Amino acid sequence: MATIVKLKTPTTPAPKPQTRAALRAMRRQRIAAALVGTATIGLIGLSLHDLACGMSIATGMSMVKSGAMAFGIDFGYVSAETAKMFARGDAFRKIRHWANGAIVGTMAWSAILNAAAWSSDAVGWWHYGSMALGASIPALIFTLSHIATTLWMDTDR
Repeated sequence: MATIVKLKTPTTPAPKPQTRAALRAMRRQRIAAALVGTATIGLIGLSLHDLACGMSIATGMSMVKSGAMAFGIDFGYVSAETAKMFARGDAFRKIRHWANGAIVGTMAWSAILNAAAWSSDAVGWWHYGSMALGASIPALIFTLSHIATTLWMDTDR
């Protein structure tokens, strides 16, 4: 004789299919994230060049060596912020202080060296304006990369 056991049915309802309007909105958000990400990549390219020039001015290093260090500095703070955004729970608690320290340190050096490169050709009082503009590039990269990552992550819900 066989015993029949009734299985419990899941109590959570199946997710509702998304409406066409919601899918269009999500697609627009991904396009916006891609556009912001593209602008960020362009600024990173500019910053890499300026960092390498600033490092070469400050230390006399070759452009190859300066470029490698510039890559480490710029991608260091972008990757540290992205790691913080994606980390969850225990991993986030373990890395947040290290990531914040890396972000502050690399952004400070990036701002200083970008300012040095931007001001190297300036004349007169434009010297100070070009330093401020060069120093603002890392903050703009940081902000735009945060916006692009947040927009993109939000579409995966």
